[in-house]
Amino acid sequence: MVSVLSVSRDVTEKKRQEDALEAALARNADILESINDYYYALDPEWRFTAVNRKVEERTGKCRNEIIGRLLWDVFPKAAPAAAYGDQPGPADERRVLNREVFSSELGIWVEATVYRDHRGTEVYFRDISKRKAIEQALIDREARFRTLAEAIPQLVWSARPDGSCDYLNPRWVEFTGVPEEHHHGLRWLEVVHPEDRPRTAKAWENFIAGRSAYDVDYRLRSRMGVYRWFQARAVIQHDQDGRATRIFGTSTDITDKKDVEEQQLLMARELHHRVKNTLATVQAVISATARKATTTDEFYQAVTDRIVSLSRTHTLLVNNEWGGATVTDIFRSELAPYNDESSSRIILDGPPVQLSSELALALGMAAHELTTNAAKYGALSLPDGCIQVRWSVVREQDAWLTLEWVEQDGPPVEEPTRKGFGSVLLERVLGRQVSGEVKVEFAPDGLRVRVRAPLTSSHEPSEPDTVVPDASWSQ
Repeated sequence: MVSVLSVSRDVTEKKRQEDALEAALARNADILESINDYYYALDPEWRFTAVNRKVEERTGKCRNEIIGRLLWDVFPKAAPAAAYGDQPGPADERRVLNREVFSSELGIWVEATVYRDHRGTEVYFRDISKRKAIEQALIDREARFRTLAEAIPQLVWSARPDGSCDYLNPRWVEFTGVPEEHHHGLRWLEVVHPEDRPRTAKAWENFIAGRSAYDVDYRLRSRMGVYRWFQARAVIQHDQDGRATRIFGTSTDITDKKDVEEQQLLMARELHHRVKNTLATVQAVISATARKATTTDEFYQAVTDRIVSLSRTHTLLVNNEWGGATVTDIFRSELAPYNDESSSRIILDGPPVQLSSELALALGMAAHELTTNAAKYGALSLPDGCIQVRWSVVREQDAWLTLEWVEQDGPPVEEPTRKGFGSVLLERVLGRQVSGEVKVEFAPDGLRVRVRAPLTSSHEPSEPDTVVPDASWSQ
């Protein structure tokens, strides 16, 4: 008789777990097939145990052709085993290695994550060639920027939106004499003129807020301690969300431009002043001539002659770029027509004195009046008459020009019963306009006029203590 012993065991839970595991593995397999990363698994002997769809597509081989083969049979140019580290033992934890490398096998940049334990190796990698190309483009652009920034003569800089500087080109260092790193952050403001800092900060604030372009003039201190004017301009670099990330700018030396602008402003003011003085002189001429003239023709001729004289003096000044005129030039232009071949009728004697434009205009009018009067009524109205003009510079607290007009061998002189136009004009243009003094003496042997007018220090003669006769008169 045979006895049969039957033992039954409930494996429902085991079966459930097996099914769950199988389902999990299936899900993982589906995930590995759907991801855009490349995936393969290797046993401890470096043979393929699994690959996903992306590896098949990249290699052009189906997985049945790959499974069981050595890594280097499928990828001959793959990294050697040593690149993956030592094989972990059974007791070791799983090791993770992250790398970005250029795969010569695939011809692309890859970002790889390697998992290793005693059961083998799993590798996930993705194509990052586009990102690497963008990064390289940024590196190349930065290199081009630095090459350009270091070659141009302007001061070139870059900064963060808060104004903190992170780059300064060599021109900045050469100008300020301070190492670049010292002016990183907000310390670059140390070389900005204190008076310009609030205005510069306000311009930056408006620029970052988008209210205006960054175009500001400020003064920077050079390595010699001298401030020079610079014009700063900048542009903003934005991120994808439109937020300012970095600012690139230049500072250009405009000191010469500022000097020219200042000179033009001074010239405009000087021109305004001179025009006012000239118009005042013309007004005085017309007013005084109108009171003395008895006919319209007389008035017209007198005014015309005096305006022409004023024009001659202006021509002297213009030819000298409004730097003034000399006493010799003024009297020579009026008296030259009356000199004779022996150059003895007209004697000009005095040191070289450069007059300011205001004093030159006034003395020019005076020379014309004296010459016209002498030609009509004085020494120049007779063949043997002569005129001497002598001048010198007297130093008291300030420098003064003293000048004497002397007529000789002319008709007898009598003092007029009333003050003529010439005397009035002399007093107006020399007395009032240039704060001078005029003294007229009607001596029997000829008219004598003494003039005393202030000179500025820049108009003093080069050799004031030496009286030099004007030997060039006959030239």
